[in-house]
Amino acid sequence: MNRTKVLTAIAFAALLSLVGLLAIAGSPGLTRAQDDSMQGHALVGAWLVDSDSSSDINVPENMIFSSDGTLVDVQGSDVTVGVWEATGPSTATITFSAYFTDDNGDYNGGYTVRAAGELSADGNSFTATYTVESLNPDGTTSGQAGPGTVTATRIMAEAPGTPVMTLDEMFGSFEGTPEATPAA
Repeated sequence: MNRTKVLTAIAFAALLSLVGLLAIAGSPGLTRAQDDSMQGHALVGAWLVDSDSSSDINVPENMIFSSDGTLVDVQGSDVTVGVWEATGPSTATITFSAYFTDDNGDYNGGYTVRAAGELSADGNSFTATYTVESLNPDGTTSGQAGPGTVTATRIMAEAPGTPVMTLDEMFGSFEGTPEATPAA
């Protein structure tokens, strides 16, 4: 991967995070009955989600839970939205869906994830059991498959540490790779 692609990916992720935070912070939202129970709920915040703890190569997810019951899930370049609802002081129900297109841009189905999560006593991690339902282009579904389990840790604000290399040294390792060499 070349330096430009890496920097673009970093910039895109930062922009998505900023837009999400601004939307959450600045949105008056709709008033709903659950808003009072979710205001101050321990799940509100940003999380690093691992959907396959047995694998070192699965792509982690960043998930943001807002106090109005909406959520944003980012895994790699895929962004999914959904909702959540507090079911107790340290428990919640979570639902989100994603949709796909084929090479022509036509709807090609999707999936819905439904989960029940429970926060740890310190509020800095949670586990959830989930099911996945495939959505077919013709409107039929597979029914729910599962259960699966995810773990998550709260993303905490951290000040920068002491650098061990420059950015040029870090990104210089990508120069000269086949992906970084322009086609002739």
